[in-house]
Amino acid sequence: MPEGDSYVQAAARIRPVLEGQTVTRAGGVPQVRRHAGRVVGATAVGVRTVGKHLLIDLSTAWTIHVWLGMPGRVRVSAGRRSTALGESRRRERHDQGAIRLLLETDAGRVEVWSAPTVEIERTRVIEDRLDRLGPDILVHPFDWSRFESLVVKADAGRPIGDILLDQRLVSGIGNVYRNEVLFCEGVHPLTPLAALPSDRLADIVRRAIRLMRANTRGGPRVTTGNAGQPAWVYDRAGLPCRRCGQAIQAAHVGSPPRITYWCPGCQVPERGSR
Repeated sequence: MPEGDSYVQAAARIRPVLEGQTVTRAGGVPQVRRHAGRVVGATAVGVRTVGKHLLIDLSTAWTIHVWLGMPGRVRVSAGRRSTALGESRRRERHDQGAIRLLLETDAGRVEVWSAPTVEIERTRVIEDRLDRLGPDILVHPFDWSRFESLVVKADAGRPIGDILLDQRLVSGIGNVYRNEVLFCEGVHPLTPLAALPSDRLADIVRRAIRLMRANTRGGPRVTTGNAGQPAWVYDRAGLPCRRCGQAIQAAHVGSPPRITYWCPGCQVPERGSR
C-alpha cells in the first residue's frame, strides 16, 4: 500500500533516469498524450514528493502529478530502451492494471501503472492544490507549528485513527502506519482527540516520523525491527499479539470507514480532557 515512504522510495529510483534529462517520449493517459508537446523536449528539472503525491517538474513550468492510490506502482529501468509505447500497451494485457504514464530519456524509462491520478498541469496550479495539505510527515524538520495550528481547529471528538489519516492535518501517513503507530504508542484508534494531551499527540507523530523515515531506504516495509515479523497489528486480525498474546481485532471504522487493527490488551481507550 503506497504511503509517504513508498513515494520517497519511488522518487529516489526515478531521479537518476529523469532529473536533468531531456524527455524523449511521453505517453499514458489522454491528458498526458494531449500535452505531450509540453513534455517531450522538456528537461525534468526535479522529482519530488509531497505527502502521498509524486511530482515531476519540467523546464516548461508544467508538472506531472501522480497519486498512486492503493493499486498504483512505479517501474524504472535504466538505459536507453527501444520499446515502443504500443508494445507497453500490448504488455499491459498480461499485467495487472494499466499503464498510466510513460516517460523516456536517454538515461532510461519510467512507467506508472494503475495509478488513479496522473495529470499534467501548470506547476503553480499544482502548488496551489498541495498548499491545502498539512505538513509532510517525512520533511525534515517537521513543521510542528503548522501542525499544531491545524490540529487545534480539528473536531475534538474525532478519533485519533481518523486524525492521522486526514491529509489536511498531516500528509503522508496511510492506513498501515496509522495502525502500527497507534499500537506502538498503546493508543486505541477510537480514542477521541480531546482525550489526548498535546504531548501525547506529539509522541504519536514522532513515532510516525521515526517509523516512516526508517522505511524510506528501500526494501520491505518493517515496523517491528524484525524483517521476519514486519508488522505488529496490520493485516493480523485474529492472530496473537506479538506482545501480550491476545487476538488482534479488526473492524471498518472511521469516516470514511477504513480497515482498522488493534490489540485489545495493549491499546485501551484513553479518557479525559486534552
